Formats: sequence, C-alpha cells, structure tokens
Amino acid sequence: MKKSSEVLGLKVMGIKEGRESGVVQDIMVNAGARSVEYLILKNSAGYEFRAVNLGDIVGIGVNYVVTGTVENAKKLYESADILRAVEKGFFMLGATVLSSAGNILGAVKDFSFDEKTGSLSAVYLDNGAEYGSAQVASLAGNVVFIDESAAEAPRVSRVNQESKQFLLGKTLQNDVGSDDGAFFAASGTVLTSAVLDEAELHDAILLMTLNV
Repeated sequence: MKKSSEVLGLKVMGIKEGRESGVVQDIMVNAGARSVEYLILKNSAGYEFRAVNLGDIVGIGVNYVVTGTVENAKKLYESADILRAVEKGFFMLGATVLSSAGNILGAVKDFSFDEKTGSLSAVYLDNGAEYGSAQVASLAGNVVFIDESAAEAPRVSRVNQESKQFLLGKTLQNDVGSDDGAFFAASGTVLTSAVLDEAELHDAILLMTLNV
C-alpha cells in the first residue's frame, strides 16, 4: 500500500528513455470504482500538466514513480478522453468527510491505496481519525461519505499469515526497515508475534523472510 503523501512530489521516470517526465502534483480517483486512476503531473516550471494512468506505472518507490516510457504521460489538453476523465474525477485531499448521519467528521488529510490495482485502502482525516475502505459509502461532489456503522473488513493476507508462521521464533540475520520508515528491527531480533504483527502493518513481512 502507498499513502498519497508518499507519492506526491515524486519525479516520474521513463524506463525506455531514462529521463524524467514531471513531478506528481495530484492523484485522481475514479469515484465509481473507488480506485486511483491517474497521477497528475506538472513539469519543473509548474505548468504543462500531464496525466499518467496507474495501469502504466511499473513501480512506485521512495524516490521515483517508474513507467515504461515517458510517452505514457499524456498532456491533458492534447487528449480529450483523459481530459474528460480528469474533469469527472474525484480528488480526495482536502475533501469534506461527512457521516451518513449528517455530521461533518473532518477533512481528508491523506489516503492509502494499492499501488497495483489503485483500490482505496483507508482515508486519514485532519483530526487523526481513520476510516477503512469498507466504511466509505460514496465519493460525490467534494464530499467523502462515511458509514460509521459499517464493519471494517479484516485485512488478512493468506501469504502473510503463512510467512508469519514460518518466521515465528526465528532470529533476524540483518537489520530490516520498512519502506515508510515507521518500522525497524535490528539484526539479532527474535521474531515474536508482536514484532511480526507490527512488521505486517508496515508491509515488511517479505523483507523479514529474506533476512532470517
């Protein structure tokens, strides 16, 4: 999973050309599908906006968003289809968050999504509250509607569960840190359930399996 705050400001690099094609300025969500559809880019001078479809993204790292070719980043005003999609798109950051009971809960400060499929994972508010995707009733206008009565679906990865069973009780041979910088386990750490649960929260289970 990636947070929007981890993606905004990243430079976009084309593999074919080995050069950059702008900086991520905003993230457009398809309201109906509730998934990220386009990354909106600007050039270094702050104009000539482009859009790159998430499906054309090879990877999103700490330093770059990587796409197959810079040609995947289309100028907004040279593609009628993309321009229409972006004009109809939903922009999460700063949107008002409203409960289905009619109460303003806050405003969107950040959100997370699956960098491969674009599916929304969670919405983070400016007051520290967090709502999972199962609690997002709809995205409309400039409002995120939240159903507070909806039970959040458990996010259990079968692969992670099997990996955690394998790792339990083993000792790390090397230091392991998560990509988001929020988790770190030093060499020599004995992997307990608590350590593994924390690693899973920060997508570090795979790194664990490579370092025992």
